[in-house]
Amino acid sequence: MIRPLVLLAIALGFVVPAVGQIPQAQLDLTEIKRLPVLDGNRFKPFDAFARDWVVTITGELSPKKQVAGAAPIKIDPMLVYLEWMFEPEVARQDPCILVDTPGARKMLGLPPDKIESQKVSFGWLEQSSDYLRVTMSLRGRPMASLSKDESEVRQVTDRKNRLGEVAGINPGWDSTPIEFRGGPTFVAPKGAPVPGEEYHWATIASLPSLEYGEAQSTALLESWRSLRAAWKANDQAGFTKASIALRQSAAALGSAGFEQSKLDREVRYLAANPFSHASWLYTLTGILAIIALAWRVRWFHFVAAIPAVAGLAYHAWGLAERTAISDRAMIGNIYESLIYVAAVVVLISVLAEAYFKSRWFLVFGSLLGMLALKVALEHPTFMPPGITTLQPVLINNFWIHIHVPVIVASYAPLALAAVLANVWLVMSTFRPESSPGLKEVARIQTFIVAPGVILLFAGLILGGIWADASWGRFWGWDPKETWGLITMLIFVIVIHGKWVGWLRDFGASVGNVIGGASLLFTYYGVNFFLSGLHSYAGAGDGASSVPIWQKVPTWMWIYVVIQLVILATASLRSKLAPASP
Repeated sequence: MIRPLVLLAIALGFVVPAVGQIPQAQLDLTEIKRLPVLDGNRFKPFDAFARDWVVTITGELSPKKQVAGAAPIKIDPMLVYLEWMFEPEVARQDPCILVDTPGARKMLGLPPDKIESQKVSFGWLEQSSDYLRVTMSLRGRPMASLSKDESEVRQVTDRKNRLGEVAGINPGWDSTPIEFRGGPTFVAPKGAPVPGEEYHWATIASLPSLEYGEAQSTALLESWRSLRAAWKANDQAGFTKASIALRQSAAALGSAGFEQSKLDREVRYLAANPFSHASWLYTLTGILAIIALAWRVRWFHFVAAIPAVAGLAYHAWGLAERTAISDRAMIGNIYESLIYVAAVVVLISVLAEAYFKSRWFLVFGSLLGMLALKVALEHPTFMPPGITTLQPVLINNFWIHIHVPVIVASYAPLALAAVLANVWLVMSTFRPESSPGLKEVARIQTFIVAPGVILLFAGLILGGIWADASWGRFWGWDPKETWGLITMLIFVIVIHGKWVGWLRDFGASVGNVIGGASLLFTYYGVNFFLSGLHSYAGAGDGASSVPIWQKVPTWMWIYVVIQLVILATASLRSKLAPASP
């Protein structure tokens, strides 16, 4: 099956600036990826470090390079990082720095809507009078006073500085010999870590100041030179040998605090890319389940579920590996919560499908799980996939590791109920409410709400226990707490109204749609539009002075319009439909 995104990439490739394929693409990167790096407070393999920096600078998980006479191809982030590091003049001219918003591009004198304007080079920024003028005007202004586009210009400056740090072309590197500029933080300070003091590793340039023995310093410097020379010569055997020597000579400095086996585990996890593979398996299940809806052959229904089960196993393995690597639950950022809720929604759908024998669960559960994964994977600047360290209040806190997984798990059945409610409303414009298909969708959406409400209620209680342990208060009317309560009450009203006969299928579906909108705002809107204690890392856009309605992304306005159209159309159809005998 040809993937639509591949076709799209090919179609867009003809307008991407030609920068040439990296000739070292055939080098074996296995050993260099295993090099331990201390980034912030977390030990990670060079592979993860390079991916994080490349994503930050380019906005892409795997940047594309143009091959003469052909479409762009994706390049391993490690190769991109190494090229920047060992070939600074290539890095200076590479149009790889993301300018993410049309408004920011316009401020920099670029065509706002052209694809080729989305990336600029370090050298272009150095020479751009518009960039210099805008950055000077923003200097000294607090982040809260910046518009979204002004904030993006500051992000461009951060990306430029990061690229300059990798390539050693920032002004601070002028006095360092070019062969020792840039690079990752893989050189440990002399001496063991001191409790209570910050422990930082440095780049190769800091080695002479650390006063290691001559033999140790010479071994590390020589392996670094050999690695650089092998890269320049595209010497495959020499590059592998130098990579091993570099890792061994760095370890011989007495580096402490990391486990090589754990770093190797992270390298394997990154290479496996489990969530991408799971998303395609869920897509396959969604397509097969749609066919099963029309064909109604039982054995084919079973076949349709096989990719979902395989994808769920792959998905669960990825979550387990990420949890083991990070030493915590999936509570670090919105990326982790989204890949977690995707797994829960597919799991619930498969279990409900097995119990109810209804093809609707398989169709929309798999497609909803696929959509959640695609959103997480395709927006790395908005949802960075790198494993991060937690804020101090969250570290070693038992209740947060229970509260977050439970309350995020509640989003899965409630989101599925909202989707099924939309399906019922759309179908009701073409069929009478008494039709078997509508009755089935109404029945299963009513069922799926109950476990979601139970989990949401449990999550709110557990959150209160965590808040009491952390801040000394059980409930503080924080926006996240308030909207979680509002969402729960909406769905409780729907359940109660349905059970006591206040609401029929139409009213319950409308209520679930409203509950779904409240759920979306609880999950997304509160974290990005309102000030509070429950803000994901990187959620702020630096534009607190901008009205909320100007911050709302286009996709959310589209969602609101679609929901209003569906509700209005179904309401009109309900009023015009003849009364049931």
